[in-house]
Amino acid sequence: METRHAADLKKILETIEADKKEMAQKMQAMQEQIQELLISQNHGEDSASSGSVNRRGAGSWHPNDIKVDIPEYDGKLDPDEFVEWLRTVERVFDYKQTTEDNKVKIVAFKLRKYASTWWSNTCLKRERAGKEKIQNWPKMKAKMKQKFLPTYYVQNSFSQLHSLRQGTGTAEEYSREFEYLLMKCDVPEDDPQTLVRYLGGLEPRVANVVELHSYQTLTELTLLSHKEVSNLNLILLLARSRRMTMRSR
Repeated sequence: METRHAADLKKILETIEADKKEMAQKMQAMQEQIQELLISQNHGEDSASSGSVNRRGAGSWHPNDIKVDIPEYDGKLDPDEFVEWLRTVERVFDYKQTTEDNKVKIVAFKLRKYASTWWSNTCLKRERAGKEKIQNWPKMKAKMKQKFLPTYYVQNSFSQLHSLRQGTGTAEEYSREFEYLLMKCDVPEDDPQTLVRYLGGLEPRVANVVELHSYQTLTELTLLSHKEVSNLNLILLLARSRRMTMRSR
């Protein structure tokens, strides 16, 4: 009985060890492939930058001369840090005009420690289950959000957005906090429901006037609200000045 148990245990350990080796080999191959991609991309940027400098002159400057890169992510359980990292990734992709075919590989190369192990394990599980590889960034980003963005974080952000009011703060402060919560919730800023939600949190006197205007986007709506607040403050100031003038007579 003990001999059979020991044999079973040995078999399990051998299977685990084989899985670890397989995962390590796949990770190594992936890293080598991405490293070659990054080297090729950097060479291309260097050549383009060099050619641009030659055309512009040695003393000139151009935005393409700036070196930008995606920061590493190790899977820390800090939702705000993860959300900010995602924004940085999107900005770098936009700046470098990264093709969709390369985004997943580049991000995978930037994962470290727990995040790297999780992604390798996710890819291995999908392969064993006969599922296709994740080859587009939106799907990879969705998987990462499921893993590193706790449910309570999203729920709290939506709750804060729903209950946000201007109160005694300025319209600028309200607008800035509203837009920040929209980004945390990943809500389209120009959706009609978003615009209604923004109006619902404005000071009623301002909201009633803003509703009389035509607007299509959140940017237009915030500019209108700031303008009407300025007009309202001016009216209140003139009224106060008139009252003081009447009292002094």
